[in-house]
Amino acid sequence: MKDNVHLVGAFVRGALAGIGAVKMMDDDGQYGEIKRMFVLDNYRGLGISRQIMDALHQYLKHNGVSIARLETGVNQPESIGLYQTLGYRVCEPYGQYQSHPLSIFMELDLNSLDG
Repeated sequence: MKDNVHLVGAFVRGALAGIGAVKMMDDDGQYGEIKRMFVLDNYRGLGISRQIMDALHQYLKHNGVSIARLETGVNQPESIGLYQTLGYRVCEPYGQYQSHPLSIFMELDLNSLDG
């Protein structure tokens, strides 16, 4: 794995339930891009995705990064809803991304989080 990527796994009774990854970026200011966020079907609805996102946010904050960004699909309402409840807001494309009708770009000011 590359030095600028941080991967976390969530386990339930020893079984992998979900993963998340963030990539440290500096192509459009300094930020962390949430690259992966997935919870297996059997474990959805247990708050695991929130725990994974919290771990990624804490990693970024610990490393002096105050902005988290992500790109998700317009046909992923559960993901969009999660990100909105975590405080993410829709933003313009960032870094090397271009606007696309099937993509939504979101960001979160990590300084707005408690802790």
